[in-house]
Formats: sequence, C-alpha cells, structure tokens
Amino acid sequence: MAKFELGTESEIAHYYNDDETLRLVNAMANVIGGCWCTVLRIPIEEVWEAYGGFLIQFTMETGWDELLRAMAPDLEGFLDSLDSLHYFIDHVVYKTKLRGPSFRCDVQADGTLLLHYYSKRSGLYPIVKGVVREVARRIYDTEVVMKVQERKQEHLDAFVTEHVVFVITQIENSNSVQKAISSKTDSQIDLTQ
Repeated sequence: MAKFELGTESEIAHYYNDDETLRLVNAMANVIGGCWCTVLRIPIEEVWEAYGGFLIQFTMETGWDELLRAMAPDLEGFLDSLDSLHYFIDHVVYKTKLRGPSFRCDVQADGTLLLHYYSKRSGLYPIVKGVVREVARRIYDTEVVMKVQERKQEHLDAFVTEHVVFVITQIENSNSVQKAISSKTDSQIDLTQ
C-alpha cells in the first residue's frame, strides 16, 4: 500500500525521507483500521503516538536503556535533556548533520509540567505523546496524561517551526509508590516568569 519495494519497508539502518515515512504511516493507518471494518481508518495521530511508545520500547530493548535511565532523576529533567540526547545521537553516534526537535520543560505550581516542543517538521508532535508516556511508565514508574494546550507555527532561525505546548499531568495511583515527575518543590518554582 505504501508503494515500497518489497522488503525495504523494514530496514532499520535506512534513512527514510519524510515522503516515504508519511506513505508508510498512511498505509499503516489504513491497514490497522481495516482490521475492524473495511471502511475504518485510524487517525494518523494515533499511529504516530503508537510509534513514539514503540520507539522507547525498541530503544530500551536494544541496549540504550542504561543511558536513558541515567539521564535524569525525574521526568522533567529527562525532557530537558532531550536536546543533548538528540545531539549525541545525530552527531556522535550516527555522524550526521541532522538537527532534531527541541524541548523545554516548565514546572507549574499545581505540579503539572508544560512541555514546549519545537520542530521544523510539522505534524509529528503525536510521537512526543507516545515517547513521554512510555518513558514515564518504563523509567519513572508512573502514568501521565498529555494534552495539547497550544499548537502554532513560529518563524525561528529563518525557518518555520512548529511549536506545540503539552500539559503533562501525573495520574495519582494509591496502589503503588510513584516517583514525582519533577523534583522541584513549590519554593523552587519561579512563578514570576
């Protein structure tokens, strides 16, 4: 359905350009939707979100789990470290000149996190939801809910950049001990910004 040469759609070390990737994701949405009814199609956003969760699962199962677990003591710190991780992977591991997305986290007085996501590639923000939920679950033993608060296009560095603001809320679970999503206390949160 994605019009790939038979057998090339699953090459792990292959760089897929955005057109190829979008063809593959659209085909997946049609195939998965077709499992229940021939007319159904699942939203592309759900495919991207599932991919984000799978990406963390795959990354941890292929030897990167210790690095991911060592990045930060809490989810906020992990998210604030993603720019460095992307740089390391793109420039050191794969020796490319790619520039990944950028992330910035703000702790709110109510304990939620605002995650600012910036990317030159529009429409991929649902991947972030899958990644963050899976990281929270696998590394920080907690469940979170993510909602898009704002999505806009900005002009940064002579490029149009998608800026998505997520609200991340920790789901309280009385049956288990959870790690907080931020180690900052109320007195450490700067409310003057």
